[in-house]
Amino acid sequence: FGILTNSNGNITLHIHGAFGKGEVSVVGCLRKGAEVFVTIEVIVTEIAEIQAHRYLDDKTKCNLLEF
Repeated sequence: FGILTNSNGNITLHIHGAFGKGEVSVVGCLRKGAEVFVTIEVIVTEIAEIQAHRYLDDKTKCNLLEF
C-alpha cells in the first residue's frame, strides 16, 4: 500500500508493507519507532479537479493532507 504525494514540489512515496527473511520480519509503517495497530482494506479512486496538498503539522510532526 502506498501514497504518492507532492510535498513542497517533490514527489514522495509513503508505503506500508510486510517484509521478512528467516525469523525476522517487519510489518506496517517501517519508520523507526512507528507502531501500526489496525489494518484495513481501502479502495482508491481519483477525484478530478480538486486542489489538495500536504503540509507539515507542527503539533503532530506529520505531513497532513489538506483540501
